Amino acid sequence: MPGKRSIGDGTPEKWPAARPWGDLRQFLGVALCVSLLCGTGIYWLRHALQGPPARKADQVVSVRLVAPPSPPAQPVPPEKSTVPVHTPKAPAEKPAELPEPLLAKRPAEAPPALAEPKPAAKDQPARQVVKAPDTYGMVAVDFRRRLFSHLEPFRHYPEAAKPERLNGTVLLAFVMRRDGTVLDIRVSRSSGHAVLDNEAIETVRRARPFPPVPAGLPDRVTIMVPVAFSMP
Repeated sequence: MPGKRSIGDGTPEKWPAARPWGDLRQFLGVALCVSLLCGTGIYWLRHALQGPPARKADQVVSVRLVAPPSPPAQPVPPEKSTVPVHTPKAPAEKPAELPEPLLAKRPAEAPPALAEPKPAAKDQPARQVVKAPDTYGMVAVDFRRRLFSHLEPFRHYPEAAKPERLNGTVLLAFVMRRDGTVLDIRVSRSSGHAVLDNEAIETVRRARPFPPVPAGLPDRVTIMVPVAFSMP
């Protein structure tokens, strides 16, 4: 039967009766312990989530660099003047002037006799130098004049220049021997028109042979002849 237990001798033992007030105290003690444990856990959990307490904001300190004070200026000694100082010299003592010795007066000498002027030589008339005539230049000028007269009949205005009515002067240079034979003909200065230059060369060719070179001139001479062309 409940509430009883048997002992080895077979006699049943009775259980003590339950006390309701003792059970209530046990229940309140357990509830109080659970409440304390829960409160402690919640407090610890809250602090763990919040982390360590925030540090105070760092204080900012402004720093300025200040130049060290300059040393006091030392007084500059005054510069020595470079201007030379002229020390007045003591006036030199003049030597004592000695009286000049008295010179004995000499008797006045008679003036020298003047030489009689010689008669001036008579001016002789200056000799007149008579230059010999330049026979070479005269012969050359005369021969050149003869050549121009010889060329004049053979000078013609070219037919090819008439449509354009060309005008101009050609300076020819030709070499000839003493017998009047022409060795070379060339244009020394052009007229600017080839048709007139060619006609000037043909004029010299048509005039061959020329008069012989006169005595007094070289055996071979170069003649410069201007040939002018104008529309009639």
